[in-house]
Amino acid sequence: MDPFEARLQFIKTLQRLNASTSSNDAACQFMLKHDEVQEDLYSCILQELAVSSINTRLNIFGFLNSLCENLINKYNDPTNHNYCIWLNRDFVEIVQKTVPEDHSDGLLNLGPTLDLISKTGCFGQLIQADTLAAATAFLDKRRQEPMAATPVRMSREQILRRMDEDRERAKRAKESIWAIDYKANPNYEFDMMWDNLTTLQKLDFEQMLEDNEIAAPGV
Repeated sequence: MDPFEARLQFIKTLQRLNASTSSNDAACQFMLKHDEVQEDLYSCILQELAVSSINTRLNIFGFLNSLCENLINKYNDPTNHNYCIWLNRDFVEIVQKTVPEDHSDGLLNLGPTLDLISKTGCFGQLIQADTLAAATAFLDKRRQEPMAATPVRMSREQILRRMDEDRERAKRAKESIWAIDYKANPNYEFDMMWDNLTTLQKLDFEQMLEDNEIAAPGV
């Protein structure tokens, strides 16, 4: 794909992002499909983070979390992928643009951004520990700041959309708590049941003998 065409198409994709899994996955697949324009596509992310609305910036940050998840699932060693290398290089800047200091509504993105870094996101698996610590330190500093006294600069439509997307993010966060990584441990449920079994007691042996007597005639 021509770099100019790729940039135009991907910028439109970023501007239409929402909190849904399908929206994030579509953007991820576009990035992973067009290897020949990786640097152009990545630069679009930084560009849009600098100029977009507060809602869109948070959606882009959520999409980057999905990108990390896709890299983990697709590659045996995703840390060598260009996207992972660039994310490590620019992660603090990305967080600063997601929760901007020069924007009166920047603190609206503070909570969800912290959650993706420290609780529900995949950043911890690909972003270096010192980089995560620097990003978290910036967010902790911002958390000490009072909310701006100026009114929120959003239209009614933007506020309603943000409410819907916050509900979607909360739903996905709850789902991730119960998610099981069967790729990492195919025997997860068996191991969990085995670990919760108590030591065999005398009554257990008596029950087994009784069950054998019942089942024996049919063998």
